[in-house]
Formats: sequence, structure tokens, C-alpha cells
Amino acid sequence: MSIDEQLAAAAKPVDDALDASDEQMLEEGLRSLEALRAEAGTPQQRGLAHYFSANAIAGLRQLKSEGDQWWDQPLLRREILELRLALGELAKGEDGEARRLQILTNWS
Repeated sequence: MSIDEQLAAAAKPVDDALDASDEQMLEEGLRSLEALRAEAGTPQQRGLAHYFSANAIAGLRQLKSEGDQWWDQPLLRREILELRLALGELAKGEDGEARRLQILTNWS
């Protein structure tokens, strides 16, 4: 299976976990995406892996309470970092404008 196919396959369980509010499944999806990112050969692939990771982290952030301290939100920091990394990678590629717009929408 190609990296592109593996990325698409890894995104589906993250979406399913978001729908099911399944924290363990989100964690597993995140680990899978991190491993795929290490194998990704193109900026587009790395960007997608970062984007899908940000979605998984957003789901974890919704499920977990980060406490009453609004200034200390490690999952939010991590989600923003993944979105920024995704934008940076996708900016290197020739296509991906639609995905960049999705990322900017998630960021706001």
C-alpha cells in the first residue's frame, strides 16, 4: 500500500473515533499518523499527516479536560503546532490550496 493510501486509511479511524468520542482510538490514530509521517516522502504527504494529527489532537482536547487554567493547554498548543507544520509542508507543494484553506478554517 502506498503512503497516500496509508494516509487515507489512517484518517478514517480518526474520523470514526471523533464520531464515537473514543479517546483510545484517537491515541492509536495519532501514533499511526506519526509513524506514517516519518515515512512520508513528499511535503504533501507530511502536510496531510500533520493535518490529520491536528484533527486527532482536537478530538482528544474535546474529550479531555485540561483544567481550569486557560493559559496552560498543552493539547491546544500541540494542535496549533500540527496545523502550523501542515501549512508549512503544504506551502512547499504545488497543489493543496483547498487543504490549506481547511487548515486555516480549523485554526480559527
